[in-house]
Amino acid sequence: MSADIALVTDALVSPGGAEKVFSVMCEAFPGADIYTSVYLPDRTLDVFRRFQVRELITSPSLRTEAQLKKWYPLAAWQMGRRPLGDYRVILSSSAHLARYVQKGRATHISYCYYPFRLLYEPERYPQVKGPSRVALRAALPVLRAWDRSRTRQVDRFIGISAASKAAIRKYYHRDADVIFSPILSLPDVFEPHPKGDFFLLVSRLEPWKNIEVVVDAFRSVDARLVIVGVGPEGDALRRRAGTNVEFAGSVGEEELVSLYRRARAVIHSARTEYGLTPIEANAYGTPAICWGVSGSLETMISYAADPDNATALFYDESTPEAIADAIRRFDTIRFDPAKCHANARRFGRQAFVSQIQAYVQAHG
Repeated sequence: MSADIALVTDALVSPGGAEKVFSVMCEAFPGADIYTSVYLPDRTLDVFRRFQVRELITSPSLRTEAQLKKWYPLAAWQMGRRPLGDYRVILSSSAHLARYVQKGRATHISYCYYPFRLLYEPERYPQVKGPSRVALRAALPVLRAWDRSRTRQVDRFIGISAASKAAIRKYYHRDADVIFSPILSLPDVFEPHPKGDFFLLVSRLEPWKNIEVVVDAFRSVDARLVIVGVGPEGDALRRRAGTNVEFAGSVGEEELVSLYRRARAVIHSARTEYGLTPIEANAYGTPAICWGVSGSLETMISYAADPDNATALFYDESTPEAIADAIRRFDTIRFDPAKCHANARRFGRQAFVSQIQAYVQAHG
């Protein structure tokens, strides 16, 4: 069906949301050739073992997500130095590297999560410190100009939300269409499930995710928090956490679904252009407690605005006090699990597959 299509993603080195979306793209175009910068089968989703994944970067010093970001100019150069082949369409799933591939005669459609934050919003990367931060700031004008020049090779942009579309307009001065990202596991029929006594946070343990603020909030509330995910902030967060915070590490899909079903609510603390975890929680009848900014405002239904159909309770400031107050307020209100499930159905896998296939057919 899709032998004339190439699918490209930034990297397959972790099991995050972008990797989940890319796996659905591979499902949508089963005959496509698949490329990425670096592929580590033991560290990303098992589903990719079913495909032949071609690596575009083979340097031994560029084998992890941290290395790809730290040595971004080198990674970007290597990503775009080799022609992919003679394709009709290149569909990239990208926040940074995948947009740099040589497109040849192909129409390049970029499914863009967000322009590379390290270049355009460096304040969101507090882990870049000292001389590295000084060097980054000095290099930003050149790196941004180069990034924009490479982005001109993209024929059409698709944003994953209105927030994503606005960022593409702001930083690239380009228009974008919007196709919401899919969630992988969505039961066809909602089945109520007994709730446990814990709140749930599912995230990579990275500084910009604001997890430390949630950990601090749980020092002042009488409730349990289970954190699923791994990342560079893991050790620091464990030292910071109280005894009511449990770190589950990386879990399989079956265990994650069980946690979603049993959690009282999922807490989403990052400023993201979308945010898959609150939608995934909704799929199993579980509401969310979200920082009320950016993509969550599009995908969740606020209790303050529509209590009868609400799927999330928003807090206004990313502070321990605001989160603790939201957790206490959560205990005083009720969410309808069936309404949460109905909200998640808007973001199902099949809806995404149909939309992305139709888009490539119309514009490729």
